Amino acid sequence: MLALKLFQPSKEQLFKKELESLLVLKQRNSKHIIKLMASFSSCRSHGFIFTWAEMNLRELFAQEICPSEKCVMETWILTQMTGLAHGLSVIHQPADPHDGTTAYGRHGDLHPMNILLVKSVDDPNIDAKGILQLSSMGEANFVHSPEDFTVPRDTGMYEAPECQLERAAGPSYDVWSLGCIFLEILVWLSEGPQGLQEFALARLNPDPMYGDIAVDDYFFTLQSEEKKYISAELRPSAKSWIERCKDHFEASSFFKEVVCLIEEHMLQPNPVRRLASNVIYSKMQSLCDDA
Repeated sequence: MLALKLFQPSKEQLFKKELESLLVLKQRNSKHIIKLMASFSSCRSHGFIFTWAEMNLRELFAQEICPSEKCVMETWILTQMTGLAHGLSVIHQPADPHDGTTAYGRHGDLHPMNILLVKSVDDPNIDAKGILQLSSMGEANFVHSPEDFTVPRDTGMYEAPECQLERAAGPSYDVWSLGCIFLEILVWLSEGPQGLQEFALARLNPDPMYGDIAVDDYFFTLQSEEKKYISAELRPSAKSWIERCKDHFEASSFFKEVVCLIEEHMLQPNPVRRLASNVIYSKMQSLCDDA
């Protein structure tokens, strides 16, 4: 089966922007990035055709993991997390098909609903459970210099602190978002859908400037001064759940190392302290090789 994504005639510029990103990414080989099969444009509508996806990651999170399949699921999840890191590294530094130079990329909108579970992939090396793919490239941005990145659009709970601090954000912005998603994956693996709900509720926090009238569920907490956000720190409730994951995965050296990778090199409020996505991928691949 195939999936169709349609744009109204008035959304032609959004269609063209996403098409450009999809064509750039099509030049690179990553099984963990959604592949554009075809596109079309007319006076009535514009659209893309993709391989059919079974569900998104948020829908997968709603499912209970059968105890008898726990070990198999953990192996599959570790492989998929590694693949997502690879896909992100491809977005961050793809080759420009137009002139052969390098275009630095940023996805800009990573969250579980934009990560799809695809099973209809014609590849014998892909597990029967399917493969997770990064999708929705409408907010993707490609520039020829890292200095050309701007402040990203507000994208909700998975956004990095740079957005609220109104600072330009490059590829490291996505590393924070992926760190949030990775942490949620580990909470789901360890405590199931109920644990994820508890984690979300634990993160609810009033805004430092507006109080209870503006409660958010970010993974960071902002500090303000003179009615302006000046800095951010990892939210204490997120820290607490990181420790909870460490305790759960005490007997699993692989996942405990993933938790430490998330804490020390991904969920860092200062973007300079986050590892590049290709380094994240390399570390994850080493864990996969040893598993």
